[in-house]
Amino acid sequence: MSEVLRYLGIGLETSPGTAVAADIHVDVASSGIDSPSNPLIAYPGGLGRAPRIHRPGPYVSQGPAEFAADVDTIGYALILAFGGDPVITGPVGDIYTYSMIPTLNRLMRTATFRAGKDLEEFVYPGAAVGGFKLTVEKGYAMITLDIVGGKDQINPAGMTALADLLLSDAYPMTFVDTSVSLASADRSAHIEKLELTYTNNPDAEASITMGSRFPRSIWQGDVGVELAMSIAFNDLTEKRKYWGATDATEPSADTIYDEEAIITLDSGATIGRLDLALPKMVYTEVGIQPSGRDRIVQSVKCAGQFDVTSGAAITATLETKQVITNAVLGAS
Repeated sequence: MSEVLRYLGIGLETSPGTAVAADIHVDVASSGIDSPSNPLIAYPGGLGRAPRIHRPGPYVSQGPAEFAADVDTIGYALILAFGGDPVITGPVGDIYTYSMIPTLNRLMRTATFRAGKDLEEFVYPGAAVGGFKLTVEKGYAMITLDIVGGKDQINPAGMTALADLLLSDAYPMTFVDTSVSLASADRSAHIEKLELTYTNNPDAEASITMGSRFPRSIWQGDVGVELAMSIAFNDLTEKRKYWGATDATEPSADTIYDEEAIITLDSGATIGRLDLALPKMVYTEVGIQPSGRDRIVQSVKCAGQFDVTSGAAITATLETKQVITNAVLGAS
């Protein structure tokens, strides 16, 4: 009989597809990374109405992994999602600062993911993070990683024992540790829920070439950054910005308003913090739709666009005690 032991190990690779040991483990709320569905090629021959032959086809393991964000683990997710080398300063005391922006390099950084699933540890070398979603409501700040690429295999050494897992000492953060600044004004008291979504739009199958059914690398596509918020309808601040100006009373004929948004997850000065900034954010939807006598909550959606000054549509500044192995490859 097996025990309940489910975890995700992450190790940044220096050579895509060459497996490395986990540098950190995380207690996952859910782990969907798995083998692909129907990775076979049916031959469409004419000898009857049903296929007579199947052969091995493209094989791309993928799936989401969800866990509560802490300042030690989230650095690995951001490095993989953004793809480049972080700028590392410090330590000041025992706190390092990692500054990150999405890379212009089309080749994505890879990692070896190790998913413990009660009976066996499944290993996914050469995998990448196609994107992430940060969700904060009245609970934990949850990170969902979109993991893509890499064949799966069983670790011959078996499961990693609970006592041997490299778990973070930092506590997982919640809505209490979260604040949101819009145009340098703290709007936290009005925001009830937020979802920040970042995607690389990866194409793993494009990296499958002659001689192997597995991806040799992962190519990334266009960057997408979206911020969705549920905001109490206490004023017209967001509606006016959506219309084109902070004092607008109707849609502008030719003006688009943009501003900087900063989401902060703060564990305290002795533990660390994360600032995720959208330096040039625009409003794409502000819905104000009453229902009966219920309290009105605005549905606000925004998009990050490229900012010349910062050189990105999104930036991350992480303060943590964690020393991230292979954080810098010198290839950005």
